[in-house]
Amino acid sequence: MPTYYDKNLRKWPYISKWTLLHIPPYHCELQPIEGVWSTVLERCLDKAKEYKDLSFM
Repeated sequence: MPTYYDKNLRKWPYISKWTLLHIPPYHCELQPIEGVWSTVLERCLDKAKEYKDLSFM
């Protein structure tokens, strides 16, 4: 969905959940639509997990 996260995940394959929470500068704007925000975060964490799994192969 947002390329902002995709670019960062390519740079940091070992990105942590807490790092992701601090990255977005528009966190306050996303608070009213919490459902969407958590879905986006979930996708990012899934991608980070995939990158991590691939790096051990």
